[in-house]
Amino acid sequence: MKKKAFTIIELMLAMAFLGTMLVGIASLTMRITNIYQKGLALRSVNAIGREIISDLTRTINASRVNIDINPEIPSNYKVEDQQINDARANYYLETAESGKQWGGVFCTGDYSYVWNTADTFRLLRQNAHLKNKEYTGAYISYALSKHAYVIKTDEGYMIPKFARFHDKDRRACAHEEKKYEPAADSEEGSIKPNARTFYLGAGSKLDAATELIEDSESDLMLYNFTIFPATQHETTKQIFYSGMFILATYRGGVNIQSNGDFCEGSNNENGTRGSDITLNDFDYCAVNKFNFSARATGETGINKYGG
Repeated sequence: MKKKAFTIIELMLAMAFLGTMLVGIASLTMRITNIYQKGLALRSVNAIGREIISDLTRTINASRVNIDINPEIPSNYKVEDQQINDARANYYLETAESGKQWGGVFCTGDYSYVWNTADTFRLLRQNAHLKNKEYTGAYISYALSKHAYVIKTDEGYMIPKFARFHDKDRRACAHEEKKYEPAADSEEGSIKPNARTFYLGAGSKLDAATELIEDSESDLMLYNFTIFPATQHETTKQIFYSGMFILATYRGGVNIQSNGDFCEGSNNENGTRGSDITLNDFDYCAVNKFNFSARATGETGINKYGG
């Protein structure tokens, strides 16, 4: 009696077909997962970007209008660029070097914003203590030496991504070496306060800072934040601000100077791209540029927004 069965060739063909089908299913699943992850990163960037614009707009709209932000017009009615820059320094400062913006400050006259860019955090993350947020003693001095803006509150130190705090006198944009004196019982030790140190809370009569870019899986950071020279109406004194910022993920080796694709692959802790670059890094990379404008129309005096 003859028994019917598949030949070796038929089994090999069936196995090859099944293997090809499984590989195709796995590739499709991975592709769908990557697209989904890319979508999550883009959605996170856009959502946080809109929240930042909304916060800026509310704060500026409610800020006082009697801030002198324009340069004095000379008798020949010719305003020099240096005069514009000097007037702009009353409400906007930035720390920049070698074509990179390390951080900055924007003072509305009621609330001030302070930020550190991704380039600054890339330097800070070389240090394990800063990476683990053990912001004490010599490590704050290290952060300051690496261009970082630091906020000291009653709860401890804070190296903000983009934070807002009450500052009706625009002291954050002042040029004194010590704009905020530490409390008498401070534990600064070897820390030397400078123009990038802000002391809030006890002894300063200022509110604690509010971080607007919270830590998340996407690990979002500012890559640039610029306020353009503002204008002020001669009669009403209302001020019109406009600006732009670039918000992106830290992962993916974002390079805003690139022509074309801004996602160049993963970054090592020292800020360079190495042999560990994988295609998955691009799926966790998202970048967007936001523009905004707002007019300060608030009443003269201390504004209560966000207090």
